Amino acid sequence: MRKNADESLKAIKGIEKNTFQIAGIKMKGSELLFNNIIRYFSTYFSKTPFFYIQLLHWGEPVLKTFVHRIRNFILFISIWKILLLPAGASAQEMPLQLKWIHQSQLAGYYAAIEKGFYQNDGLGVIMNEVVQEQSFLGVDNSSLIRRLIYIIGVLTLGLILFIIFNIKLKNMVRKRTFSLEKKFDELKEKEEIIRHLAYYDTLTNLPNRLYMQDMISAKAAASQKDENGFAVVFVDLDDFKRINDAMGHAVGDDFLKIVTQRILSCLRDNDTIARIGGDEFFLLLPNLDKEKTTLAVEKVINAIKAPCLYRKNLYYLSASAGIAFSPQNGQQFDDLIKTAAMALYEAKRQGKNRFDFFTEKMQLQSINRLEMEMDLHQAINNHSGLVLHYQPQISYDGSIVGVEALVRWNHPTKGLLYPDSFIPLAEETGLIIPLGDWVTLTACKQNIQWQKSGYPPMRISVNLSVKQFQNPHLLQNIQSILQKTGLPPHLLELEITETVAISHADLTLSLLNSLRSIGVRLALDDFGVGYSSFMYLRSFPIDILKIDKSFIRDITLNQESQAIIQAILQVAKSLRFKVVAEGVETSEQLASLKKLDCPIMQGYLFSRPVPADKIDIFLQGKNQWNY
Repeated sequence: MRKNADESLKAIKGIEKNTFQIAGIKMKGSELLFNNIIRYFSTYFSKTPFFYIQLLHWGEPVLKTFVHRIRNFILFISIWKILLLPAGASAQEMPLQLKWIHQSQLAGYYAAIEKGFYQNDGLGVIMNEVVQEQSFLGVDNSSLIRRLIYIIGVLTLGLILFIIFNIKLKNMVRKRTFSLEKKFDELKEKEEIIRHLAYYDTLTNLPNRLYMQDMISAKAAASQKDENGFAVVFVDLDDFKRINDAMGHAVGDDFLKIVTQRILSCLRDNDTIARIGGDEFFLLLPNLDKEKTTLAVEKVINAIKAPCLYRKNLYYLSASAGIAFSPQNGQQFDDLIKTAAMALYEAKRQGKNRFDFFTEKMQLQSINRLEMEMDLHQAINNHSGLVLHYQPQISYDGSIVGVEALVRWNHPTKGLLYPDSFIPLAEETGLIIPLGDWVTLTACKQNIQWQKSGYPPMRISVNLSVKQFQNPHLLQNIQSILQKTGLPPHLLELEITETVAISHADLTLSLLNSLRSIGVRLALDDFGVGYSSFMYLRSFPIDILKIDKSFIRDITLNQESQAIIQAILQVAKSLRFKVVAEGVETSEQLASLKKLDCPIMQGYLFSRPVPADKIDIFLQGKNQWNY
């Protein structure tokens, strides 16, 4: 009996062995196989992280292994169900009860039946093993199969979903990664474009003000450590506006590109150039002393002023420069550009096409100039401190025929200031326009006041600067002043210099004709020192020529000045202009002018410019001049 049971057990285990060899895996027993299945699931679900990157990396080999072991697990169930069949089941009944098992899997079982191994004693031994395995699992025979099949189905469905999810996730991640990489490249490219626009000039492709500011900050820090300073050079093209006005901004841009290349050709590899304004360039020259900096800047200025061939024509440019050193004149960008600009301003003031170094005196002058500008603003806005002095114009019979109004500024701390002290500042800042309107209005009011006092009407002369003459509202302002004061237009005389009239001929002719049409008298001041073209005299609607005082000063010293004055008097007489000789200071000059029959004279010999109340002496006839 025991022998039959052992043989039966061996046959069944042979079935198990043969069955799993067909599946491609060698196993020693059902318990070992089941334990391997449990170990596999516990290992799989506990050690496989559910992160999509690891799923992509491990998904494929894990899936293959999992399917392989599921197949083996199904074969194990087949063998188990054979063992759980009733002992009296016939060979014909088994295919009906186990129709889901392939016939090749039953080959070992049929062999055991035919050999008579399937007996009660042997079955008891086998069932003991099954019962032991059942007690290990803690379930009965009928529920075990159903639960295992259910678990397998759920896991299989999960694997299918996992495969689908894995494929879609892989494609989604691939597309998303490609999209992100593309956007990252685009953002990087745009960042480079924005950075280039922020730090470089679009016209010349040179670094701009912001780039130079960062560069100087870095250089300043390095100079503190290495004790090696550097020079900064502020370069500005002289009168470049005339290029833009005459030829257009597109041509002006071409000239700026040419200037850029010329400056670059003069610099070393470690020098830096930036365009910080329309026609302004800023140079940073490291490791240069004053002597070497002078040579470098001279080279740049000479390169700029070389003839420029553009569209088959030669053009000439020039530039001025201001130089400052770090750390002596400052360390930060704002300090250095301020000091270099002061030196540049001084170079332009001295005649342009040159350069100058910053000095402490320049800074003091700049501070004084700023204070003067602020005070002048207040004086014009508040009408405080500004006064008019009047210089009489005397006829050949010694009577007063007119006065010239000259502005003075009674400064609160500097005292009485003459026009040379503040008129250039007013022209630079644009204050000359409101100042000129105040002068004209005040002079016209004073003329009306003299007439109301019983004095005979006389002309009052007011000077017009270049800025005033270029003001498009000049004609309107003059008309408004005449209406406010009630002064007859022919008693107002407006003076412009010969240089202004000739250099702005088209504008001058149109404006002079308009002023003349409302009855205002016009005088050409400082005649003889400018173009001195008699052709223009015939074209311009001039009433009076004022001979420059330089000729009057030399009238007793050389025959040439006397001849020029005589020629002017003859031309004026033929063109029916009146003539005023300015700057008469001596009796000898007066006598010479008397011989030349000069009709009107003006100068210190008769009177200095005086306040309005002092003119009463001339108006009352108490100061008569007889030839």
